[in-house]
Amino acid sequence: MEDADVLGGIVRRQQGPDAVLLLGAGASVKSGVPLARDMVAMAAMWGWCRRNNRSFRDPRLTRSDWYPWLSDQGWFDADIPWADQYPTAVERLLTPRESRREFFLNVLDRAVTPSAGYEALAGLVGAGAVNHLLTTNFDALAIQACRADRGVSRVELIRRPADLHLFSLAPRYPQVVQLHGSVEHYEDRNLETETRTLDPLMRDAVLPLLRDHPLVVIGYRGAEPSVMEDLLLRGVDQVNGYRHGIYWCMLPGETPSPLVEKLAQRVGANFAFVEIPGFDEAMTEWARDLRPARVPRVSSSDPEPVSDLRPVELSVDELDQVLLVERLDVYAERMDLPPAEDDSAREQRLEEMRLVRRRDDGGAVLTRAAMLLFSAEDVVRVEITAGEVFLPVAGNALVVLDRVLDALDELNETYRLKGATSEDVRRFDPRAIKEVVVNALAHRDYDVDAPVRIRMSSRELTIVSPGGVVEGLRPELLGERGQRAYRNPVLADLLYGIGAMDKRGSGLPDVLRWARQAGGEATFGVTHDARSFVASLIARDLDPDPVTGTASPEHVERFTVNALPVELRGALFRTRSSITDRTMVFDAAGDGAPVPGFAFDAGELYTFDDPSSDGSPFAAFLLGEPATVPAGDLLGRPESERVLVQLLNSCLLAWSRDRQLRSDAGAMRFWFPRDEDGERAVTYRARVRESRRAVTRPKVSNASGAVRYWEHEAVRVRFRRYGDQWVVHLVPTMVFTTDGEADLLVGPRVGPLATRRLARDFNPQVQNDIYFWRWVLVGGDEHVDLGAGSVRVGSRLLVRDVIDAPPATGGLGAEPEEDVVERDVASELAEIAAEQAEERE
Repeated sequence: MEDADVLGGIVRRQQGPDAVLLLGAGASVKSGVPLARDMVAMAAMWGWCRRNNRSFRDPRLTRSDWYPWLSDQGWFDADIPWADQYPTAVERLLTPRESRREFFLNVLDRAVTPSAGYEALAGLVGAGAVNHLLTTNFDALAIQACRADRGVSRVELIRRPADLHLFSLAPRYPQVVQLHGSVEHYEDRNLETETRTLDPLMRDAVLPLLRDHPLVVIGYRGAEPSVMEDLLLRGVDQVNGYRHGIYWCMLPGETPSPLVEKLAQRVGANFAFVEIPGFDEAMTEWARDLRPARVPRVSSSDPEPVSDLRPVELSVDELDQVLLVERLDVYAERMDLPPAEDDSAREQRLEEMRLVRRRDDGGAVLTRAAMLLFSAEDVVRVEITAGEVFLPVAGNALVVLDRVLDALDELNETYRLKGATSEDVRRFDPRAIKEVVVNALAHRDYDVDAPVRIRMSSRELTIVSPGGVVEGLRPELLGERGQRAYRNPVLADLLYGIGAMDKRGSGLPDVLRWARQAGGEATFGVTHDARSFVASLIARDLDPDPVTGTASPEHVERFTVNALPVELRGALFRTRSSITDRTMVFDAAGDGAPVPGFAFDAGELYTFDDPSSDGSPFAAFLLGEPATVPAGDLLGRPESERVLVQLLNSCLLAWSRDRQLRSDAGAMRFWFPRDEDGERAVTYRARVRESRRAVTRPKVSNASGAVRYWEHEAVRVRFRRYGDQWVVHLVPTMVFTTDGEADLLVGPRVGPLATRRLARDFNPQVQNDIYFWRWVLVGGDEHVDLGAGSVRVGSRLLVRDVIDAPPATGGLGAEPEEDVVERDVASELAEIAAEQAEERE
């Protein structure tokens, strides 16, 4: 056990490199923030109140109100420490998902004043002893204490991966890194599945820091795999075994968690436990008699490396106040921040957004970003040239952006494009224009005294912005997804926050996609001297008639996509259950009883039908009270999205059972069984008239007249998500059975034979097949509802008009004689059916 006074010398930076501090929930207890075990109790109270229409702040609530309900939850185990069940409690009790952020804001609102320990920590920061604070906490106590300390001129807050452009191993200003994010930018980093890993960008940024500095852990119990396994244990080999040491602070009588013990064993002699009386007491002692370090005065002569963070000689009163208030409100709404309703809150918001910096005397100074965005003067210039039109535009960046887009909208000619379906189109896609204009204003070099220049002709729109390619981007990869870098990060942050730009590295790739969809092209590069960035949009090679305003491409080909739109309309039910196999539910329901669609995973049941309702086949397997969850909550994570697809598939299987279709659940194939008299034919409404189609045929031996096997027209379905749009793909196929029902011919030869059989069906026939199965699924209605009405499948097949595409043909090369293909395939299938029958005998 290391001596606390020795550790105090390390923290005070009396020798060696400065220490990195890692804070846990224990550091915030005396400030009013509950520990993990207390958070479980509060989450249980919150969940119970929501289900019983009670106020969470009702003073009459007692433990006896909510604890019995908690005890009945299938996941809860009273014998396991409550703190260890915290991630599970968040996921199970705080539903729907949107209520989690509300809960944490409500709970953390009680912590309004940093304790003496946080004030002492701010003193260590102001004295230059501590430059990096890592915290697993949602609360803002560390940043609040630092900003209240006169010795801290400025502190950088890194709350999410988007802030990592500020992170530095040798920062000019102290930095606070919230490893799990902040409550204002809440993500599910408290859930059981999410606490296993940190965001990889955050983890990879922090690990090098721990190689060259001692790590002091205080107020943290070390039970979260995300920090212990994904960061600290992973880092043992990557950072040379923590050669500067890990000092793990513990209270008297405290027992380290198994993960902490594992870390101590891995690190060996470089790991030390340190007993302290408490966070507040230790910090107060370590900060005693420290004097604030000299901090650099913020002035216009500061060599600030980030261009738009440089201070400017401008006051807040000189900004466009109407525009400032309006855009700050939009930013707050889109970024899930509380509104800044008065001057004091607005000034604090400006500082948080780094539009304002603090001097060492506590006074405020605007940054260049604030000037560029909100100045009432002409600080940003753009020149537009279109033929004989020359239009100079000046103002702040937001005003210029609106005016330039308005001007280009007028200059971007609209004409009528004739085709299978005539439509009004623009020479250049307006979305692409907006993206390249925003890109020019956000990423240009404002140290260069030159305007952004835009030149538009009937064939090309070119934007030249000063500054060349932003450092960190590879010119040869421009237009590919994932390329991200920011010359003006504060400017880009506000433009993102008000919805004017994207920060996922998809801006230029989207421009390229939109340009090509419009029949044109887009290029990106630099001028010959590499001092300016050039983005060009090339229009499709068409000239509209000057009189009629119409244009006709040489060829427009309409393609039908084998997909129907799917709308997820309602919530689903999720609950703990004892289901381990699908047959358990069907056995419980009994022969012929309907079973709604359902999915199960890791001991949980998912269904669109209330599993606790009377007569539900799920009732006997429930281990807790069902919770309603928006279907959207299952998106974004591969493992949960697979569960949603499994549920959608199950709903379609339930639908097929109602329609007396046969199915192969593993391959998601559906087909009609034989009729009582043998061959089955279906009358349906085709595209233009009523038709009749044979869907099940017996294949009879010419010699004996016996049925050798049955041939069924079938469809394979697949649910897929494209962005925000779900679709169900319909893939016509064939299956073969021995009995005309569900006894499939099997074996490695069946698949290739089916492919050969289908090879005679070219585009027109395949399209007819798709229309047939569309009718089977939806009938003559506009849609069909699945899953108790929570899943709606539309009837309109998706189509796409492609201009100047080569015409679709019926096939390539000579089509083999139908009777030859039929005879060869039938002969082999008959052999397989005979072999299968012999094996069963």
